[in-house]
Amino acid sequence: MADLCEPIEKSVDTADYDDLASDHMSYTLGELKDRVMVIEAGEVCISSISALKKTVTLTVDRWAIFIAALMEIHEEARSLTRRLTQLLIANTSETDITYQ
Repeated sequence: MADLCEPIEKSVDTADYDDLASDHMSYTLGELKDRVMVIEAGEVCISSISALKKTVTLTVDRWAIFIAALMEIHEEARSLTRRLTQLLIANTSETDITYQ
């Protein structure tokens, strides 16, 4: 996921973390770089650049839950892909044997 998210603005002073809640960070998201994620004042807001009405705002706690679920979904998708690949390879091998 890190390769789809690159910073476009960083207004956090790394020397002073006491005022972190008043600062914000912005990132571009997606392969087309058509979404912006802003982290500010304990909230994460993701907005579409191409469709301005498409916006979601989550608290930091809800964001953590979302990311945990996303990681679980990603792992399940990878597992499914591996199983499907094995089935395709097995079916291809059977087909090759049949036609020889």
